[in-house]
Amino acid sequence: MKKMYLAVLSFAIALTFGSLTLLASENKVNVTNQKINLMNKPLGVDQSKEPTFSWAMTDNQNNSKQTAYKISIYHEGSNSPVVETGWTQSDNSTGVHVAQVSQLKDNDLYSWTVQVKDNHGNTSGPSNKQSFTTKTDWQSKNSIWSLKNNSGVDANFVFARKRLNINNPEKIEKAVVSVAAKNNQETRQFVDSFYVNGKFVGEGPARNNGNTYYYNNYDITNNLRKGKNVIGALNYSLLDSGFLAQMTVYYKDGTKKIMTNSGVKNSGWQVYDGTKAFGDNGKDNLGTFYFKAAPQNINQKYFPNNWTNPKNTSNKGWKTPTSHGNYLVSSDQQLESYPVDNVQRKVVRPQSIKKLANGHYLIDMGKEIVGSFGLSNLNVKSDRTAEIRYGEELDGNSVKWRMRTTNNYGEFWSFLKGKQTVENTDLLTYRYVEISNLPADLKTNNVEGLALQQEFNDEASNFKSSDSAMNKEYELSKYSIKATNQDLMVDSQSRERGVYEGDTLINSLSSYSVDNNYALSAFSTEWGISNPTWPAEYGFFSVMNAWNEYLYTGDKTLLLKEYDALKASRNDLFTHDIDANGLVRDENTSSSTMNAVLVDWPQSERDDYTFGKYDTVLNALAYGAYRDMSKIADAVGNQSDKAAFTKYADNVKSGMIKNLYDSKKGQFKDSEATDHASEHAQAFPLAMGVYDTPEMAKNLTQKIDARGDGFHTSIYGAYFVLQGLYNGNDSQQATKLLNSTDIRSWLHVIDNLHSTITPEAWDPSLKPNMTFSHPWGSAPATQLIQGMFGLKPTAPGYKTFDVKVQPGNVNSAAIKVPTASGTIEVSYQMSGDKLTAKVTVPANTKATVMLPKANGTDYTKTELGSGTYSLSN
Repeated sequence: MKKMYLAVLSFAIALTFGSLTLLASENKVNVTNQKINLMNKPLGVDQSKEPTFSWAMTDNQNNSKQTAYKISIYHEGSNSPVVETGWTQSDNSTGVHVAQVSQLKDNDLYSWTVQVKDNHGNTSGPSNKQSFTTKTDWQSKNSIWSLKNNSGVDANFVFARKRLNINNPEKIEKAVVSVAAKNNQETRQFVDSFYVNGKFVGEGPARNNGNTYYYNNYDITNNLRKGKNVIGALNYSLLDSGFLAQMTVYYKDGTKKIMTNSGVKNSGWQVYDGTKAFGDNGKDNLGTFYFKAAPQNINQKYFPNNWTNPKNTSNKGWKTPTSHGNYLVSSDQQLESYPVDNVQRKVVRPQSIKKLANGHYLIDMGKEIVGSFGLSNLNVKSDRTAEIRYGEELDGNSVKWRMRTTNNYGEFWSFLKGKQTVENTDLLTYRYVEISNLPADLKTNNVEGLALQQEFNDEASNFKSSDSAMNKEYELSKYSIKATNQDLMVDSQSRERGVYEGDTLINSLSSYSVDNNYALSAFSTEWGISNPTWPAEYGFFSVMNAWNEYLYTGDKTLLLKEYDALKASRNDLFTHDIDANGLVRDENTSSSTMNAVLVDWPQSERDDYTFGKYDTVLNALAYGAYRDMSKIADAVGNQSDKAAFTKYADNVKSGMIKNLYDSKKGQFKDSEATDHASEHAQAFPLAMGVYDTPEMAKNLTQKIDARGDGFHTSIYGAYFVLQGLYNGNDSQQATKLLNSTDIRSWLHVIDNLHSTITPEAWDPSLKPNMTFSHPWGSAPATQLIQGMFGLKPTAPGYKTFDVKVQPGNVNSAAIKVPTASGTIEVSYQMSGDKLTAKVTVPANTKATVMLPKANGTDYTKTELGSGTYSLSN
């Protein structure tokens, strides 16, 4: 065996050479990446529910660990902390509780800092102050709305606004508006779009989770001006409608003032019936069988232009609101602050505009976006109605606005002569826009794709390699996550807008690979636990999602809150359906019925899978879930459950190997009822670790290898194929599949379908009603990081992690991954049989690095503390 070469870079040089000793002594310990409840901009924090504090330590000395921390919480206007932990001996920097935080007041402004000590005797200065507000103390919870056309019926589109004066903006530290609006059960989209002084601020709320309704908190400090101001919301709801807003100003001297609450009698709020402004006939629908959403047929004749512009003093059409009583209609309902950072709206300019004829334009946004659309600063030459069509695909020079998904993305906008800016607040998935009969010349700066997405730092993560296919697939998957993460992880915002646990699994893991904003995945996991969907396997995915959330964040809140629900879900996680042979029995194969076995979707992508009483795919996932449930039980301190689920997992694994594995052929059968061995029956056990020897794992990977260079699963199932191959140390086949140009391949999706977000299926011929905005196809984002580089947390919050480089036949590659504990970077270069790698380990973490030996089968293993290292095999 070759001796591993290990060279410590960075400040090891300073310690070696006397001339650099001073540099080594100028050590700096700092704190970054502060979060409360996993949020970067924490507003509306419920101090009574044990909020968690997190940060990452940076330290430019090697092998650095945090040994203690001190958290200080300040009330605005005071330099003396109202809560201070004192120095606490701990290396924990994720999911930290502060016992005294419950004493903070409601609806108030605070900030917090943290200091840390390291194992080298260094102490950081206080971190930057991160401000936060506590939960809203509502003056009134009465909701308001507008009636339609002076009738007794609620309008669907409603403008609501409030004029107010700000006399001393220089004295304001922060101004926050808390906004609740309902109902979005029919529409599965935002109810309110909120504006301040003519500028868009945010959209919300997320759809309610049972009896829990959510409100958003918007920081509008920078939107305010001295003198007259207008705040307001454009709302869309089809039933049980209501709007509620409260604005609080926090002054630099520590005082505060509630400027307005829309539910208070004689509050001065105004409402405007938007029925005519949007041409709402109550029939047309941009949605599908699953939801309703009226097209916004904007008519400038009836539209209250500049309705939140302080210079607009017109009250024409504006009326006193109709009171709808208490926002919460029963005692078991609650109103909580949305536990995720607010969705942002980004303006996207088109890649090209093609003039087809006078007033007829074809627009290519360059990439598909999820969001709205606008035309700005148009010089309209005459009164005229234009037709606007949106879509994901083209048919020659026309947009396919009657989409495969059964959405019909068509609207009519009626313009008036003069200069105008018009935008809708639809929730659309589109790349192309076709406009006809437009009475204006159209230039690039007139067109605005209004992309709705979570805050995303493109520079925080990266993957580059000598393999161009992998590079394209990573970028496709990364953009898919950026573009499709809104208020809740859904399958797609086009056809269903459904929250499926299997989609959440892949979406979350891809998100972890490209970003360190974890609140959305936590919220989506919790939502999925409370609202289970039909596939039996998806109950097991909820367990995996919950464990992954803890493993990646180090925050135990979700586990503690949902433990009993997880344990009881799906008939106690199907534990009552385990036979004497240790296997889960489920004979329901009727798709779309509760607890039916899925295997893959669509059904045609199951590789002729043969169902039985005991299905290999279901039981492989049962093993993985029971294993994770055992870890969850241990994390929450339930040792009896830990033992029980460990036993379930062990029995399922041994039962599978005994009853479903054909040792002579070296393959898993689909079920006990057949000898057929689909690709799924090999991939899922490999992905979940259902093998007892390396030789058995090799047998399974060889069965996949023998199927050739294409996938035999859906784009969803391909995730488990890649995970299984990397788990079985078969990076060569994984690389082949990632370079495949077969119809079932990402290169086909990119080069032939021209997708810019991963689609629902490999090709329309395989699923005619497919979406082109389905992040469950984003496996490369995860598998290039977790598979090819083997980067996985092994202790919560990335306190410890593995790196296992599996290059396949790719000569060089590099990754940059943000984590809860700091940024990890790994790169390697092949030269013949020699591999040289560089690894950056963040402070307060430890890495186990495994590199392939020259023989291609064994691995060297090295334990590393923080620092930057060069290694070779």
